[in-house]
Amino acid sequence: MRKAFVIVSHALFIVFGLQFVFAAVGAFTETGDDNAYVLHSITGMAVLPALTLATTLLAVLSKAPGRLVALTVLPLGLIILQVLLAGLADGFTGVASSVVGGLHAVNGIVAVHVAVAVARGAARLTRPVLEPA
Repeated sequence: MRKAFVIVSHALFIVFGLQFVFAAVGAFTETGDDNAYVLHSITGMAVLPALTLATTLLAVLSKAPGRLVALTVLPLGLIILQVLLAGLADGFTGVASSVVGGLHAVNGIVAVHVAVAVARGAARLTRPVLEPA
């Protein structure tokens, strides 16, 4: 079970990283309409929440420490915040829209760092414990 936790937690941080690529694809697509962000939207609204839930479930089943289990839930909250920030950015115009859009990007960076911390914590669970001689 712990090996599955490691694999899924690493997939989580990789997919979070891919979100930046998908956002760039949308930003640099010539049409610039909402369809340009379809990969970013699907990944953020479906793939990442599913991976976060799977990571949390595997953390519990792996009997990970409580702090690590709690850390696995945090990306879901950050995803919800991402959706709220994206909606707020669309609701504003001018500088306010840019600032809120910037917060959307910063929150994404935080989410990647949390996912890395989860993956590292999961990996530590699979390392053999060395007993003193």
